[in-house]
Amino acid sequence: MADPEAPRFSALALPELQGVDLAEVAAGDAMDAVRLHAQDVAELDWAGTTFRGCEVALVGVRTLGLDRARVLETRLRDPDVTILRSRDSLWRGVQIVGGRLAALELAGATWDGVSVSGTRLGYVNLREASLADVVLSGSRVETLDLGGATARRISLDGCTVDELLLTRATLRDVDLRGARIARIEGTAHLAGTTISAEQLLDVAPYLAAELGINLG
Repeated sequence: MADPEAPRFSALALPELQGVDLAEVAAGDAMDAVRLHAQDVAELDWAGTTFRGCEVALVGVRTLGLDRARVLETRLRDPDVTILRSRDSLWRGVQIVGGRLAALELAGATWDGVSVSGTRLGYVNLREASLADVVLSGSRVETLDLGGATARRISLDGCTVDELLLTRATLRDVDLRGARIARIEGTAHLAGTTISAEQLLDVAPYLAAELGINLG
């Protein structure tokens, strides 16, 4: 069987950046080629904002609101965010490097050309989202919820996932071989994924249960 098609990426090359103060950023603004830093902030409301060619460092942020935002060719560096809400948003050509994101509310979002490396992730809600050319590498994920999502050319490399939820997901060229996955819900929707022989043994009891197969 042929290997799944790998995610397609263009290298992220940020332009010369200008530092701006948080007070200069408001919901619905357009931010181009800026460097933003926030520390020990209770809440940031950037709903509907466009970030293009930016670098954003957020430390000790309790709630970050990015609903309907556009995050383009941008790097999130070592984030430390408790709740990131970004429903119905567009993320294209984005790097998330290091840090911790405890809860990501990304229902209905579009992730196109996104890489996440060395990041600790809690509950990642990508229900009904559209994903293409996404790589998670060297990351720890508590729950990855792809319920009802459409995903193609996705790779998990060197990741640990406590729980993967796939109910009603439509998947194509999704490579799970580089992940240690403790539990999968919705194994009947694994069509379009590539898993290792060892992973197949791990998911066999869940798949049998969903298909009504009794294991003797």
